[in-house]
Amino acid sequence: MSKTSKISTKNARKGHKRKPKDLETHEEAKEKPTKHSRKQYDFKKVDEDAFEDTKLIQDYLPEKAVKHYKVISKFINEFNCNSKDMNIYRRAFERDKIIDYIHENIEESKSGLMYISGHPGTGKSSILRVVLKMLDMEMDKDQDLKETLHIFNYNGMIFKNLYDFSVQFIKDFRKEFLNKDSKNIESQLKMTDDVIDLGNRIQKLLFNYKQYHKLIIIDEVDNLSMTESARNFVAFLNSILKSDTNTTIIGIANSVDLLSKVSQHNSKEMELVEKKIVFPPYKEKDVIEIFKKKKEKFCAKYKVEADYITPEALKYTALKVSKVSGDIRVAFDLIKSALTHLTLQYRQEAIKCKDKDDSCVSSESTHLEENKNDKSSLLPPGKQASPDKKPSIDNFKIDINDPKADVKLIVYLCKTKLAIKSMDIIKTLPSQLIVTLKTLVYVFDEKNSINKNFKVSELFAANSRTLGKLGLLNSSMSDFCNGLKTLENYGMISYTEGKNAKAGKVSLKIDIEELKMGLDETDVL
Repeated sequence: MSKTSKISTKNARKGHKRKPKDLETHEEAKEKPTKHSRKQYDFKKVDEDAFEDTKLIQDYLPEKAVKHYKVISKFINEFNCNSKDMNIYRRAFERDKIIDYIHENIEESKSGLMYISGHPGTGKSSILRVVLKMLDMEMDKDQDLKETLHIFNYNGMIFKNLYDFSVQFIKDFRKEFLNKDSKNIESQLKMTDDVIDLGNRIQKLLFNYKQYHKLIIIDEVDNLSMTESARNFVAFLNSILKSDTNTTIIGIANSVDLLSKVSQHNSKEMELVEKKIVFPPYKEKDVIEIFKKKKEKFCAKYKVEADYITPEALKYTALKVSKVSGDIRVAFDLIKSALTHLTLQYRQEAIKCKDKDDSCVSSESTHLEENKNDKSSLLPPGKQASPDKKPSIDNFKIDINDPKADVKLIVYLCKTKLAIKSMDIIKTLPSQLIVTLKTLVYVFDEKNSINKNFKVSELFAANSRTLGKLGLLNSSMSDFCNGLKTLENYGMISYTEGKNAKAGKVSLKIDIEELKMGLDETDVL
C-alpha cells in the first residue's frame, strides 16, 4: 500500500489510535460504530452453524446433494456487502467520471470540488473505494504519480463540527508532509466558530505545498453541513479552494438536495462545484443484471453451475427492492437468506438420515432440538418457534438433488424480513430524515394519535422547531416532502399528497415503539 493511502484514515477522530494497514481494513474500521457514527446497513447474520455440518451432510446424503450443498455455501459469500470485489456493476459511468475528474485536476494542477449524492445502498462509498484502489494501483506503477498525489480520506459522521474536522485534517497534513505529530494543535488553533478562519488556515497549508496534488475525500459530508449554516459550510470550502492550492475535494452524501439548499443562499458561491454526480436508486433491471454478473463470475471461477434462484424469484426480488428503496444491499440480503434456507434444508435432511441409523432416544432428542434451532434462525428477532406450532418456513421444502429458491420463498422472506427491519433501516438514513422521524414520533405520540392522519403543514412546523432546537439548518417545504416520500418508500409512513404541499397527509405504517427503539439506537443527533 502506498504512502498516500496510509495517511488517509489514520486518527480519523480525536483519540483514535487505529492504524489500518490497507484500504479494506480502513473501510471495516470506518464502519465500526462510534459516538458520532451509524452502523452500516446490516440484516441478521447468516446462521453460521449451517456451514459447520459439512461432515454430517457428506456422511448421510448422496454425492450429488453434497455437491449442491458445497456450491450453495460458497455462492452465499458472493453477496456479502463487505466483499473486496472491485466490480461494482452498473456504476461504470459514475466510476469513470470520478477517476477522469481526478486525473484532469492532477494533470492540470488545478483545484476543484466534486459532489456525489444518492440514497443509501446505491454504491457511492463502494465506488470511491474502487477509485482509491485504482489510484493506489496506478501509483505502484507510476513513481511520479506516487510522489505527486497525496490522499486524505474521512467520514464526516465522526466529526461534531467543522472545527473538529479541521483539527484532524491539520494533524494528518503535518504528519504527511512534515512528519510531525501535532498533539497540541487544538491549543494552537483555539476553539473558534469562524469557519472562514479555519478554512484559511487549511488553505495556507495546502498552498505551501502546491507542487503536490492533494485529494481530500469526505464521506457523509452532509453531516458536516448539518452542523453549520449552508452559507458557512460553502464559505469554508470556498476559503480552502479560493486560490490555486492544487487540491481536489470530493464530498459524498445521501442528501441529493444539499446543493440546492446551499445555492439558495448565494448562487455565485456554488460556482466552485465543478462536478455533480447523482447515484440513482437501482432499478429492477439493474438488480437482475447485477445478480447475473455475480453469478457468471462465480460459475467461471469455480467451474460450476449455480441455478439456485429461479427467474421468477429473481424478478420478484428485483421488483420489490426497486419499489421499496433501490438499495442493492436489501436485494443481496434476500438472496443470501433464500440460499441459506436451502443449506438448512440439507442439514435437516442429513439429521433425519442420521436419526434413522441411530436407535437411541438421545439421538432423536438432539435431532428435534437442532431442527428447532434451525427453524428459529429465519424467524424475526424476539420470536421463537413454538414446540406445538410449526413456523411457516417449514412450508418451503426443496429437492436436495435439484435445489431451487422459488418465488414463494422470496415472497415469504420479503414479508418477514423487510417488514421487521425498520430499526436497521433507520440506522442508515441521512441525518435530515432521522430528524423528521423524531418529529413524527413526537407529534403522533405526544397527541396520542397513533392511528390519525396529520397534515404536512403541522408536521413541517414541528420539524422546523426540532431543527431549531438542534441548531441545524432548516429545510424547505419541498425538501421536507421529498423526505416524506423517501420514508414512504421504506414502508415507514403513508404519505398522501394534497392540492398543495401543505395539504398533504401523513400516517404511520409501523409500530411507534419499534420506531422509538430504532431512533434510540442511531446515536445520531
